[in-house]
Amino acid sequence: MYKKALTFAVASTMLISASTSFAQQQSEQQQYRPPIKQEKPSLKVSDQQMKEFIDVYGKIASISQTYQQKLAKVKTQEESNAIMNQANAKMVKEVEKSDLDIQEYNQILTELQTNKNLQEQFQKMAK
Repeated sequence: MYKKALTFAVASTMLISASTSFAQQQSEQQQYRPPIKQEKPSLKVSDQQMKEFIDVYGKIASISQTYQQKLAKVKTQEESNAIMNQANAKMVKEVEKSDLDIQEYNQILTELQTNKNLQEQFQKMAK
């Protein structure tokens, strides 16, 4: 259960961080724009961006594994929340140390789930 919670918390926190920043920017503009229905263009990721992403992705996976082990030993929800917050903070720091920002990292991570060209680029460069 805790492994699923950590995985979900990590993804949620990073996505929430990016979403919160976007929402704040939107509310500051206070302009209504009706939704435009159009297909989302495929994300283009340079080789340098993908290299940075792969590096950070590996570090985040390592942090996640470490904290999953810690979560397996907790006995209370409070301990679990504290450990998840520590893990999230470390993961965010890793992204911030790279040439990617949180939003770029999240976009690549999200797009990797469905974009076959991006998946191929990831697989080639991750070798």
